[in-house]
Formats: sequence, structure tokens, C-alpha cells
Amino acid sequence: MNDRAISVDESIFDVCTSHPEVVDIMAGLGFNEITRPGRLATVGRFMTLAKGCRHKGITLDAVVDALMQSGFEVEGRGVRGAGVVASACEGKPRGRSVAKSPEERMRLLQDLLERLGSGEVVEDVQEDFRRNFKDVSGGEIAAAEQALIRGGVPVREVQRLV
Repeated sequence: MNDRAISVDESIFDVCTSHPEVVDIMAGLGFNEITRPGRLATVGRFMTLAKGCRHKGITLDAVVDALMQSGFEVEGRGVRGAGVVASACEGKPRGRSVAKSPEERMRLLQDLLERLGSGEVVEDVQEDFRRNFKDVSGGEIAAAEQALIRGGVPVREVQRLV
């Protein structure tokens, strides 16, 4: 890679350490947490650009375009044709009640657990959980939890959401 090259598979911390101007670019795209003290040094070490897009409901193409307009060369999996956000929220911004079918709710639960596993603040994940599952019956949540546990997710991780 050249000195202006960025990989979407690189950690956000590494990208921003190598190219400090990327912090402002990312913040302008909706990655607001990147400017909060400590967030870049903690969550940013585990979060890649591609994964961050999934979590924020921002298309990878939008990030790639902004970086390229700022003179960067962007490389990595899914750089072109990444207009579809690979998110449990089906590309809609987090914070909306978007999970309607049991399958969508299961994917959203898995996404929330992945966010916890990547080091995101528990309170942020819980807020999205409550917002998306406030109108879902306790029985359905319990069934989804059991399915996740049967699928190998540790009970402790499932319990962190509620």
C-alpha cells in the first residue's frame, strides 16, 4: 500500500493513527463516537472500517467515496459494490424499530451481541436493544435467547443485553 492507502479491513485506530485527518472525515459521516475521549483507543482498536459501517448503518461506499475525495486510495474486501449495508438492521439507521420478523429479530440480536463482543459500551447496545425490542413479547425474546445459546453464544453474553 502507498502512504495514502487505507484498507477497510484495518482497525479504525490504526487508520486514524496513520492518517489523523480521517477522524474528521469519519465524524462527518456519522461516526460521532470517534471524537469521544478514549473511544478511538478502545473500541477503535477492535473495530474495522467495514465493521463500523455495519454497526452504524452507513454504507461502505459512502465511506470509501469520502476517503477517496480526500485523496486516499481505499482497498479491501467489498470496497466497490458495497452499497448494501451488511447489517442486521437491513441498512436502516440504528435506533429505529426495524426488526419485524423473527428472523430479522434474531439477526439483530446477533448483531447486538457482536457489538458487545467488539468492545462497544454495554449501555449503548442495551439502548438499541430496548428500542428495537420494546414491543416484542417476553416469550419471543426468550425463544430468541435460547436459539442463540443453542447456537453457541455464551449465556453470559446473552444476559448482558437485558
